[in-house]
Amino acid sequence: MIWEGVHEIKEDPYNSKLLKHSFKGYRRKRKGDYRIIFDILFSMDPKRILILQIGKRSNIYK
Repeated sequence: MIWEGVHEIKEDPYNSKLLKHSFKGYRRKRKGDYRIIFDILFSMDPKRILILQIGKRSNIYK
């Protein structure tokens, strides 16, 4: 299930939610109980995705 989320991010990284507060500037993709926190690296050609964290919602924002 999580790898499906990574694949979806790869296909369309903008189909995700922008985060606020301490995660400002990053994005998240939700897959079931899990969250994938990532960043889009614009300086790379082609654009690349940096996955920062993958985990359950109860633990990931701490």
